[in-house]
Amino acid sequence: MLLNLKGSEIACIKEALNLAEKDVTGSIYEQQVMPTIKDVRGKISKEVCVDVHGKTEKEVENLGIIIKFLNEMSTQNNRATAMPYYYVIRDAQYVRASSDCYDKLEYYLLSDGGTIEEDEYEKLPEADDYNEELHPLGNKDDYEPVYLKKIWVEKQLFLTEEDAKDHLERNHYHYSSDAHTYVNYAWRAPKLEAFLLALFDYFGVERQSK
Repeated sequence: MLLNLKGSEIACIKEALNLAEKDVTGSIYEQQVMPTIKDVRGKISKEVCVDVHGKTEKEVENLGIIIKFLNEMSTQNNRATAMPYYYVIRDAQYVRASSDCYDKLEYYLLSDGGTIEEDEYEKLPEADDYNEELHPLGNKDDYEPVYLKKIWVEKQLFLTEEDAKDHLERNHYHYSSDAHTYVNYAWRAPKLEAFLLALFDYFGVERQSK
């Protein structure tokens, strides 16, 4: 990586490429040599050039971690969301609702607080036909309806999509089958935006556009 080169060494490489390009332009070697020059130039322009002269091994390692993280942020799928943005886990949750506006119906057992689904309730006998041995779940009079509405709740916070997806995969048992990653825009957070943009500029990492 160019991270291991001094700034002066990187400049020398670029100057050598400029001289080589001038030498071969218009010569019989142009077709053979020019593709190689362009390939090297392209690789250099994509690398982040940081002068690590005089830095300790740990400092160089830390620089690499920061640059790798910024590169991941600048190339990940931001789902057309402006900077600053972040990822969350979005999951479904059911809350009490009214009988005229609900998504799901359950039945609440008055004696112990247990619930059953609507299809189970429909199989229960009426009170007059109830037999304790034949109907262990009780009869319809033992329950009252509970109307539920589906809402979305957001949990956790991640700066990279990979972290969000990895978290959901490793901790799926804490979430419902509806859980998925979602991107939010940090609205009116100027200090966070300025901090992130300063990091990109300082380390020479190209910022992601929408």
